[in-house]
Amino acid sequence: MITAGLGGDHRGVRLPRRTVLAGSIGAVLLAAAGCAAKPAEPRMLTMAEAERFAVARFNNYDRHYVPFTMQLTVRGQRFFLSGRADFRDHLGYANFLTDGRPPRNFLLQWTLRQKAALQVNGDVLPARPPSGPWQVEAMDPERSGLDVALALLLNLADDRPENPLLLRQNGAQWIGEDNLDGVRVDRFTGPGSDHRPSDRLTYLVDDLGRLHRLVAKVAADPDPVVINLSREPGTKIDLISQLTD
Repeated sequence: MITAGLGGDHRGVRLPRRTVLAGSIGAVLLAAAGCAAKPAEPRMLTMAEAERFAVARFNNYDRHYVPFTMQLTVRGQRFFLSGRADFRDHLGYANFLTDGRPPRNFLLQWTLRQKAALQVNGDVLPARPPSGPWQVEAMDPERSGLDVALALLLNLADDRPENPLLLRQNGAQWIGEDNLDGVRVDRFTGPGSDHRPSDRLTYLVDDLGRLHRLVAKVAADPDPVVINLSREPGTKIDLISQLTD
């Protein structure tokens, strides 16, 4: 299975329950390619900023199907994913590329409970998952850095907005602004689990409250997980028969 040897020790890393904004996965800021950050002193959100931040996950839920890319490093090996997320049914589908020697390509589909992989040639994501010997495993975010990242992506939506007053009171902060492909975005950090400011999760949100990027640090892995959400519309994901939920 593709995740063999990718576990690392992630005990004590708690995935968010209802909200990622108040989660405790952990994150560190990243000046990613195409992102020219303006250094700034962290400060409390204004009410207008809190209101935009509060609808970021609801906007993902409203969009339903959203294309994404993700990059992460586990035990020194880099992984790249490109695919679609179903933010209402918590389902992901992606082409998964390792940078090993030689590199390997998989199709990956996952829910919050299970993940399935099918080794393929090429990096094109089929519109519909093909039949084949999909290998299925239970998701284990407590031990797998990959599973933490996959679950984190699926939790970037909620069927209602956050409470902007609570975001301000519980430590969410504005830490600067960037430009992503010509779109001005603010960089917000979510409140920590102790209701104090935390730089563990960094959200890049535009003036309409749309989340463009999340930068997260997972346990002991030195490089952050970077999730980019496309502005393009996504399409429905067909659940493979091997996944039972």
